[in-house]
Amino acid sequence: MMGAHAQVLSAAEVSVGVRASTLTRADVRTALWDERTLIKTYGPRGTVHLLPARKLPLSSAAVTAVPTGPSPFPPDVRLTEEQAAQVVAAIGEALEGTCLTLDGGAGRRGRHRGGRLLGHAGVGGRG
Repeated sequence: MMGAHAQVLSAAEVSVGVRASTLTRADVRTALWDERTLIKTYGPRGTVHLLPARKLPLSSAAVTAVPTGPSPFPPDVRLTEEQAAQVVAAIGEALEGTCLTLDGGAGRRGRHRGGRLLGHAGVGGRG
């Protein structure tokens, strides 16, 4: 088995367990979090997968070899290069000298120009 779809981790635990009759959900958790013999990474469709750590180089090479098709979104939905640079700069400004947790950083969204830019571009939704 190359990997298991893992958008929902409990489903991934079951998926791996079904394919290997001697494994339990606890075994999958141990391999992922303690032994680090399983990893979570993005797969071919950009979705999260569990992979054996030793197969990461092969998986990464395979994913980069998959040809991409045209975007289903109209061109004006994407950020321009200038907008992308503004977003990156705003993220840098918002995080400068700060170590944020997910909970601690969530309240800061929108108080910087990046939040307004993302909201305007339709990416962030709030801003």
